[in-house]
Amino acid sequence: LSQGKQLAREPPVYVIEDFVSDKERQAMLGWASAASFNASRIDGGVYADSARSQARTSTSCAVPRGTLSEFDALAERAPQLIGGRANQVEPLQVVRYEGGQRFDDHHDAGTVRPSGAIQVVPPRRIATLLLFLTSISEDDDDGEGVPNGATVFPSLHIAQRPKAGAALLWPNVGLDGRPDVRTIHRGNPVRGTVKYAVNVWICAEDVGDRGVASLDLEKLRVKYGLAPAAPPAPAASSSSSSSSSSSSDDD
Repeated sequence: LSQGKQLAREPPVYVIEDFVSDKERQAMLGWASAASFNASRIDGGVYADSARSQARTSTSCAVPRGTLSEFDALAERAPQLIGGRANQVEPLQVVRYEGGQRFDDHHDAGTVRPSGAIQVVPPRRIATLLLFLTSISEDDDDGEGVPNGATVFPSLHIAQRPKAGAALLWPNVGLDGRPDVRTIHRGNPVRGTVKYAVNVWICAEDVGDRGVASLDLEKLRVKYGLAPAAPPAPAASSSSSSSSSSSSDDD
């Protein structure tokens, strides 16, 4: 973080230019340019399916580990900024904005309620790193002076324009572990160009392929396709009694 520029002190928000090399960025952008994107959704967490929302109109795609070495290296490096491990990083997500697409005010740790409170959605995302794969200059701003495609934190008076290779890092929780409402943010509409970025969500728990801390996280692994396939059921034996029959898995 000593190489980054601190945009806010409390809570600490940093922008780190050249967080990845141009070669790494070009490799990730090349993959993204050929990938299949779907309408972005609002994640419901472990217990609820994600859903489409008019508040988020971008497109996105998940990047499973092992897809590209540059993405895997990003998942290794990002959590080290806060003393974390790659196993605390959710599967990366590449997002694409174009044609006025945007993401209205939201919080990465959970759902913002009408009261302004944040309902946590597991897993507990303690920090976010947003890597910009493309740039948007001031010349692309609209006539009202709204920063085109910027990531905006209204409470902190931050509007960070996308700059290729730069990473924006912020905490989603305070020192007490509770969601910090000050890091509610939005993605401004993108006009006249295309914005590519990578979401790196760093969690409190292990969510990768090594170790599970709770049943909730086991469900999360299944959701992301990280859980091993269930072993095949043993062949039924004609001599088996009813007391040895398999129990129902409906629960």
